[in-house]
Amino acid sequence: MPISMKRTLPSLILQDNHQCRMLPLWFAMTDHERLPDPTPLIPYLPQNCVLIVRDLDTTRQSETVHRISPICKDNGVTLIESLSRPPRQLACDGVHIPEKSLIHWKKTDIFRLQPKIISSSAHSLRSITQATNFGVDACLLSPVFATKSHKNSDFLGMPRFASLCHSARVPIIGLGGISTARIHRVFGAGAAGIAGIGLFEDPYRSA
Repeated sequence: MPISMKRTLPSLILQDNHQCRMLPLWFAMTDHERLPDPTPLIPYLPQNCVLIVRDLDTTRQSETVHRISPICKDNGVTLIESLSRPPRQLACDGVHIPEKSLIHWKKTDIFRLQPKIISSSAHSLRSITQATNFGVDACLLSPVFATKSHKNSDFLGMPRFASLCHSARVPIIGLGGISTARIHRVFGAGAAGIAGIGLFEDPYRSA
C-alpha cells in the first residue's frame, strides 16, 4: 500500500508561515512528461492541498480538468488550471497564471471568472511585484534548488529564496527540487507553502 501523503507531509511541518489562513500549504503540479495523469495521485495528496493541472496540449488539459474535477472534490483537493489566457468560463476552483502570461490577463477577467484562488509563477523580485500588483493570492517562486526538469538551470538557493520571501508582499510558495528532507528549510526561510511534482509523486508510487 502506498505511503499516504495525508500523513507524511503534515508531520514534517515545523512552523506555519501563512499570511492568509485560507491559503493552502501544498501545491501539487502535473507535468506532461513526469506526471501527465494525476488521477492515481489524488487520493494520496495531503489535506489543505491544491492540484495545478498543466499540459502543453490545451485540449488535453481541459479534458483532464473536467475528468478529475469530481475526484478532487471527493478527496478535498482544490483543483486549479494553468491558463495563459482568460477562458470564457472556469471549469475548476481556481487559476494559475504563468509569469509571462500575466500580460494577457486583466483584473476584469478575475471579476468575471470569480476563482477561489489565483496563483502565478515567479523567478525574481520583479515578477513577484508584477504578480502582486495584479492581485494574485500567492506566487510560486522557483527554482529553489536544482531540479530534475531543469538540471542545468540556475537555482535561487536558500539565502536568495529567504530574501525574496521576506521582501515579497504576497505569500511565497517554494517550488523546485524540494524533497521531504528540505521541507523544514524552505518553511524556515519564510515560505507560506510548498509546490512540486516529485515531492508528491514519489510516495504514492512507493510500496
